[in-house]
Amino acid sequence: MMKIIFQRILATSALCLAAVGLSSCSNEKPTPISSIRALVEKPCKDPAAEVARRKMMEHYTSYLAGTETLRDFPYIATVALISGLENKEDSEFLPVLIELTERGADVLATEESAGLNAMHGAALAGARNTMIWLEQHGLSRECRDNLGRTPSMMAAMGGRLDVLKSLTSSPDELMVQDGMGQGLHIYAAQGGSLPCLKYLEEQGLGIIAGSSKNAGNPIIAAAYSGSIPCVEYLLAKGADLNATFGDGVNALLYAAWGGQSEMLSYLLSRGGNVHTLDKNGSNALHHAAFGGHVAVMKTLCEAGVNINHGNNSSMTPLFVAAMQGHFAAVEFLLSQGADKTIRDASGQTAADWARMRGHADIYHLLTQ
Repeated sequence: MMKIIFQRILATSALCLAAVGLSSCSNEKPTPISSIRALVEKPCKDPAAEVARRKMMEHYTSYLAGTETLRDFPYIATVALISGLENKEDSEFLPVLIELTERGADVLATEESAGLNAMHGAALAGARNTMIWLEQHGLSRECRDNLGRTPSMMAAMGGRLDVLKSLTSSPDELMVQDGMGQGLHIYAAQGGSLPCLKYLEEQGLGIIAGSSKNAGNPIIAAAYSGSIPCVEYLLAKGADLNATFGDGVNALLYAAWGGQSEMLSYLLSRGGNVHTLDKNGSNALHHAAFGGHVAVMKTLCEAGVNINHGNNSSMTPLFVAAMQGHFAAVEFLLSQGADKTIRDASGQTAADWARMRGHADIYHLLTQ
């Protein structure tokens, strides 16, 4: 997720000399930063955090080699975001931020892909002491990233109720929306945080619909997160199980796309329609096949989904699985009777698409 975004040229040699470890002003290689070593070397459980860690490791290696400075990469933001994704405590990463700052890293730097900064990461982690420290160093609790997301949204998504409360003491703070018009309730649902959803409703924030016509729907977000308690709560409050968003995707289709097999079974038990289609004519099996979610595909087949249904481009779920390179999904669909001779609107078969996408194993499976 993380990319280099902060390339600052130091204005004067005095400023350069004042920043410890900036190799451009010395022939000596920088000394290692003891507090960051564990974060750099230990793999992360969260996929997004692991991507960020690997990127940071590359730049830290360059820093130790003397070819980069600590201002050539947003270390403070990256450490905070990794810590938020990995559920680390204040005591685990605040000392890292302090040492990085003392060495010359920029507290205000943001990562490139979305413009998230350290305050977003600290809020996601529920790290109140770190947030106080960051505020003292110039970061606002009302800052926004490139998508208009605030630290309060990160707190809601991370299920950090105490932090969310501290950031929403006024009506305006409760009604905050991102660039898509999504409110705090969407983020709470996306993170599967029932306590945050309940708190927002108690504060008078409508939690059933999106904040605007383009703002998604909390029940869809909760379905994607796999939070059955959140979906149950929203249904009890009057949410529409079949409400759609964007390209006509509803909770059941989002659950299939996200690989949430237990959620999918729950939605079907509550009356979800296994034959529902999005605006592209794709059914739930298309969405599950896109991610290669075989467990979800099994549930859908048991519920009677049309395995050979063609979408608006006449592509069946087999096409989707083959195009995405999901061998096990293709194998499963064939075992359930998927027709490999069907051609799409362009005259191609699933095997043709597997060949064009470079999936030789799937191509051979479909042509044997």
